[in-house]
Amino acid sequence: MPSIPTGLDSGRGGAELWTAGALDREQHRKLSVAVRVSDAQGLAATHRLTVLVDDLNDNPMKPAAKSVYLWKTQGGGSDAPLGRVFVKDPDDWDLEDKEFEWVGPPHPLFTLHPRDGTIFASNQIREGRYDLQFSVSDRAWRQRGVAANVTVMVRVLTPEALAHAAPISLTPTTPTALTRGWSPSSGGGGLGSLLKEVQAVLNEPGSGVEVVSVYGGCGNPDSSATPITTPTSTPAAPVPAPVPAPSSPSTCVWVSVKDSHNSFMNPVKLQGLLALHTRQVRERERERERG
Repeated sequence: MPSIPTGLDSGRGGAELWTAGALDREQHRKLSVAVRVSDAQGLAATHRLTVLVDDLNDNPMKPAAKSVYLWKTQGGGSDAPLGRVFVKDPDDWDLEDKEFEWVGPPHPLFTLHPRDGTIFASNQIREGRYDLQFSVSDRAWRQRGVAANVTVMVRVLTPEALAHAAPISLTPTTPTALTRGWSPSSGGGGLGSLLKEVQAVLNEPGSGVEVVSVYGGCGNPDSSATPITTPTSTPAAPVPAPVPAPSSPSTCVWVSVKDSHNSFMNPVKLQGLLALHTRQVRERERERERG
């Protein structure tokens, strides 16, 4: 309950806000509280306070795995960040207790940062599947060698695919939430539902919708590589959130469409059709998020 001590703010008074009990970051990472302030003359104002709950390393790790779908353009580009090595751990502020290392010799086309577990793919990487094995240690829990495997699926985008792509902007959602449960071969998840919606509104028999890029915000797609990460584990693990998400996150999905003859749809036509139906697609995606 708030109290009104007179000694705060150089004698002008103030308020102290206390929690009714202990807070657990695994249950509430951020709390928002509206506080109404009024004076003896009847003037009043409402202020909203945001409380960020700190994290303690109070959970042991469990083995996990993730799949990363890397879309890259022909002709190299820069090394592509693939995110962090993934273990099942509700704690997300405990990197200083962790160490990451390869199981066996390092793969020559990938780089691992041992302190924060970030993985980079070389600009020389080719299309195909790469199975990477890592282990993670946690000094606080005295855990060593917890398995954390990463499968990287690389697809090379042709200049033609990029030239015929058009964007769809979705708010509020994040790339992680949108791609959870999705794969290029079987669809699924929010991204799979989105592609079905696009297919329906285009109403082009025999056509196919392909993902070119997925990333936060909306601008031109990365000219070198775009990773799409889908965490999984045994058993299934939640998606980690090492960085607090913005209050109104947005995601940009670039798609291209091929007809029954494997020819790309004209990008001007595609963008026009998407513009006509963007509101419909966004509303159905919001309904899916709420459901």
